[in-house]
Amino acid sequence: MADNFALYISNRDLLSNARIRQAVEGFKVQFFAEDEGHTEHPSWVYFTIRWPEGNARIERICNRRPDISSQLQEACEFVRNAPGVEEERRKLLLDKILKTRNLLKMSAPPECSERLAAFAGSLAAASNALLFYDSALWDPNGRLCLNAEGEHDPEAEWQTLPSALERKAASESRLRSLGIPVLESLPPIEANEEGLIRPPWEVARRASALVTVAARAEGLEQQRAIQFLQAWGIWDAASPREQAYLLNPVPTEVERIQCLWRYECLWVMLWALGHVEDLGLGNCVCDVRRAVKTVTGTPTDVFIGKSNVRPMEQILDEADFVYRSDWAVKNAQTNGEPIPAGLDPGVVTERHIALNWLRNYHSLSWDEVTPDT
Repeated sequence: MADNFALYISNRDLLSNARIRQAVEGFKVQFFAEDEGHTEHPSWVYFTIRWPEGNARIERICNRRPDISSQLQEACEFVRNAPGVEEERRKLLLDKILKTRNLLKMSAPPECSERLAAFAGSLAAASNALLFYDSALWDPNGRLCLNAEGEHDPEAEWQTLPSALERKAASESRLRSLGIPVLESLPPIEANEEGLIRPPWEVARRASALVTVAARAEGLEQQRAIQFLQAWGIWDAASPREQAYLLNPVPTEVERIQCLWRYECLWVMLWALGHVEDLGLGNCVCDVRRAVKTVTGTPTDVFIGKSNVRPMEQILDEADFVYRSDWAVKNAQTNGEPIPAGLDPGVVTERHIALNWLRNYHSLSWDEVTPDT
């Protein structure tokens, strides 16, 4: 039976191989990679440590692996099921877990438990990560965040990186200048060091799917909509729910209206790809004709193949601003008050969904992504 640890790292980049070797204090480390030439992320998918008592294995599950969502949900269930936890603490822990960009799963024989615990703790401290072992979550400094009985150290915490705090402050300042209420306790979104934006080709494929779905809702013939995606070999760019809508000859009016709003998501994608200069405040609907022409006026292979996305910081700035704008809209609706600054609730909601998908919010797929506030 092996001792098992899990490290939930929200940082996009891992510690260097040299830092990892330094942390094992001279014992042999061997890294293994699926693709030695891969440079977008650290190349190793697992590594082993040879200790005198036995070998440890550290496996990396990155944000791009399809099984990361189920892995994170297991940790979330642990947090949700712990009794007697203040709701605010529970939400903070869930958000920290769901921001995970790299999950490290560590195992070793029981004889190595002390060495593995020390190694895992050193990585947690260096990576601002949550550590799970002994049926409990621990903060980067080894303080108890939560155990199965709901116990915790009130001093347990992790660092909120400066770029996230600066982004939050800038959004709040902009909102106040527009006369839009601010909820100061609404936490920051991810920092620049934690950000992971969808690649250009994926954003362009999403735009192609969205224009098709929205055009179908506006009255485009069903077969023409399906053929547009199939002819360019991008039928799989449509999500399962979108495919079901396109294949349904008689969708409901509610479904049609929901899909018609997807023009606003398309507008965000076009902004992210640099085809739209400025999203603006979110107080009016987008230019549908321009959006459709932008996507369909260029051969799809060129539109997708030659796409580029804006700098990550710009996308995170807009995502943070819309996140707080959406809270202001929902707060006004809940209290029966006028919507501030003429914000359009439908536009703000769709932008929130689109920007959350762009920033890999909680590693959710398009059909699962939500505009949480």
